[in-house]
Amino acid sequence: MKLTISIFLVITTISCGVCFPSNLEFKNITLFNPEVLRSIDINSEYRQTSAYEATRNLSKVINEPRTPSNIIIKFQPNGFITADLWSFNNKNQQGIIYSKKGSLFIDKIGADQDRCKFIETYEIRLEKNKIILMQYGGITNQKMVYEYSKVE
Repeated sequence: MKLTISIFLVITTISCGVCFPSNLEFKNITLFNPEVLRSIDINSEYRQTSAYEATRNLSKVINEPRTPSNIIIKFQPNGFITADLWSFNNKNQQGIIYSKKGSLFIDKIGADQDRCKFIETYEIRLEKNKIILMQYGGITNQKMVYEYSKVE
């Protein structure tokens, strides 16, 4: 009986992909240049105002827009981003902003339903008082998009 229970627990642990929370390292912080913050007000906060799926070039919204989360982000002069509700990591280092090959990116900590943590990458576009995060990579033309507007 004990052997059966032990085998069951081992198989369950392996098949469910149990993860143990750990601090993740933002390796792309080495690509941060203070120039990327030139168009972002680091003294302001930005609140998520929209969340939707769209084609890669944002020409078409797919499905109905989702209710935006009450997430507020703030950029630090050193390239790190503070955020409420992005993850349970160090609150002062929830993400980073950097430039690579002429494009702006944000890496942030994500988690799945098993609380396994990973780094998510978003390409960003800056508009007046708005930051648009577009899911980066993948093989489909369908991307998650999150819009953050400056809190006045």
